[in-house]
Amino acid sequence: MWVGIEKGVEMTDAAARDQGPADITRELRPVEHEPIDRGPAAGGSRWTPAPGWIVAAALVLAAAGVGIGLTALVRTPARVTGAQGATGAQGATGAQGATGATGAQGPQGVPGPVGKQGPQGPAGKQGPAGVRGPAGSVAASHVITPAATTSALDPAVGTTVVATASCPTGQVLLGGGGKVSLATQPVQGGQGATSTSTSTARGRVELRGSYPLNAHSWRMTAVVTGTMAADQVVVLQPYALCGTAS
Repeated sequence: MWVGIEKGVEMTDAAARDQGPADITRELRPVEHEPIDRGPAAGGSRWTPAPGWIVAAALVLAAAGVGIGLTALVRTPARVTGAQGATGAQGATGAQGATGATGAQGPQGVPGPVGKQGPQGPAGKQGPAGVRGPAGSVAASHVITPAATTSALDPAVGTTVVATASCPTGQVLLGGGGKVSLATQPVQGGQGATSTSTSTARGRVELRGSYPLNAHSWRMTAVVTGTMAADQVVVLQPYALCGTAS
């Protein structure tokens, strides 16, 4: 145990610590004690106090450290905040990021109004000729000449006269045609045409059609286009070329 001596007063080491570092300039000396017997549990060892010069040196170093810390605290200047620096230059543009995922398809829009009809396009080219069919065969053919068709006397302009020639049953139409003419008849009590003239029909009657009516008949039509005499009539003579298939 260590004690401090101040003005002839002995102090214990606990009391000496309460005085603080500034009072540790007094003389310290050890108080003589009998060695403490730790007993068998302590292995039979005795506690021996440290030399006085070691304790004194430790107290002096402690006091010096406290003084240096106080001096540094007093001499440290106050921290001063400087002015804000200028704004730096703008950095370079970064690289373009990756393309994002495709979004979901939106709802279908409302149909717009119907547009105007465009102009008619040019006529297309004529297509290729079709494949020729198999050749037919005709066992026999002949011309059918039915009775001529006669109009009324002095028909008005615009009158249409129609005549037809047909093949007998079991025969097919191979072709046809006809003839247009004018005839004169007695106005009273006549017995048929007294004369016919094809040339005089020109300018007065026109042949408007000569065509197959179906697979068995040929038709021709004529129209009155000029004024006729009171005793004249229009005569149409159709023809049909008929044949028998083999």
